[in-house]
Amino acid sequence: MSMRVLAETSILLLLLATACGRQDLEDEFRNVPLTALLHLHFERPLPPQVWSFIPEGISPVDPGLARDLLDRGPLGVSLVAIDITNLKPQLLLLSSSVPPETALALAARYMEFSPESASSRTDMRSPQGRLLGSVASRGSWTALYIGPSTEVVMPAWLELPGVESLWADSTLGLISHPTGADVSLFMPSGFVSFLALAPVGNYVPGWADVRSAMALLQPRAARLDLSFRDFVAVEVRLVREAAKVSRVRIELEDSGFTPGEMLSALQLALLGGPF
Repeated sequence: MSMRVLAETSILLLLLATACGRQDLEDEFRNVPLTALLHLHFERPLPPQVWSFIPEGISPVDPGLARDLLDRGPLGVSLVAIDITNLKPQLLLLSSSVPPETALALAARYMEFSPESASSRTDMRSPQGRLLGSVASRGSWTALYIGPSTEVVMPAWLELPGVESLWADSTLGLISHPTGADVSLFMPSGFVSFLALAPVGNYVPGWADVRSAMALLQPRAARLDLSFRDFVAVEVRLVREAAKVSRVRIELEDSGFTPGEMLSALQLALLGGPF
């Protein structure tokens, strides 16, 4: 095989891989309600040290459930609502690699419930009679909803049109191309508007400085990428006024340590506090 043919073949494979990644993310976005506040995309299983960074009680679902789903393929996690009575987040976990029966069985490892068949879905009811969530599927996608509003969220998801999904957010689309990151956090334009108006400063010290920075940068959407393979990398992209895009990237690499070992050292440093 000549060098020219080899080069042309390599370029073609790269373009095909990129196109497939873009299509997969577009398909995932088509299953995320446009009203979602945040969306997380997990591309591949993460080092164990990453999960230890998650504070206990911050999520309504055991991180073990997310790990089990992620072990079977890419996973999307959307923050679809916040319960104003107890400030608990309501999540929508999306997978094209896990059938609904498997998702329900995995959920049963971490939650105590009785399955109840409903219209095109299976609800999960606690021994006390509370609705904990629901499982449904459409096309090749399975949705595992964690929250009490199963009769509202799941029927809407089953009939979700593309124009009412995150795929229709043209501003977020400017930074939604595949990057090869292990984890990507997407902050849609609706969430940025919410932050600008919500009284977050009543609960978060120093929020006034964040508001000042937002007024200066005028963000319309944002994305945070994390990579943990050959090195630890953090990349932030901001869509600003007039579709301008800003990017900041930080990498940490040491030939004597694996990314997991570097994360462990970082965690110890954080736990140790200031010197």
